[in-house]
Amino acid sequence: MSNIPEFKVAFKSESLLMKIIGKILFFNKTFMTSYTTTLGRTIYFTDRKYVKAHPVSTKVVLVHELIHVKDYEDSGLRFQLGYAMPQILSVLAFPLFLIAPWWACLAWFAFFLAPLPAFFRMKSEEKAYTFSLYALHKLNVKNGYNIDLKAQAVQYTSNFKNSGYYFMWPFFTDTHFMTAVSEIQAGRKPFYDVSFYDMADAILELDVKI
Repeated sequence: MSNIPEFKVAFKSESLLMKIIGKILFFNKTFMTSYTTTLGRTIYFTDRKYVKAHPVSTKVVLVHELIHVKDYEDSGLRFQLGYAMPQILSVLAFPLFLIAPWWACLAWFAFFLAPLPAFFRMKSEEKAYTFSLYALHKLNVKNGYNIDLKAQAVQYTSNFKNSGYYFMWPFFTDTHFMTAVSEIQAGRKPFYDVSFYDMADAILELDVKI
């Protein structure tokens, strides 16, 4: 469907790249087993067994990750670099060796590799988790589930402060998500362009096979 961007599904358990990244992200001990990761248009779920055993939560995660794909589709490399900021700046330490003393390069590397607040990553995940809440609400309505959206909002808020996203925004509160829950439950589509909601609706209506 035209509302859904082109994407590819892969599995971390089968990806050498993800296994390497998992080693690099030493601060996130469950990167390979608890987190779905999107690079460009490729969505890496943890493994096939989990996806088959959890079709409902997988669809919610798919909505979340396709928000990232759509942002990548709209902004390309700018989105990917913004998501990786400011830690991505640590790699500039290597060319700096050509023009600066080693201790200055090491200081640069250590500073930007630290868990500094990551504004663009925070805004990206704030958006994606808003659509996770939207997807959960739609499933509540469609299937008669009783998922507690406010409890989910509190859980999502904790993700902004813990090691899973490298402590990306320790100042984050649940205000945005609680407002989103109220708006969504009232039948509105808050904060973001309607095209994102159209995409989420399209995914939730499809019998997606992964």
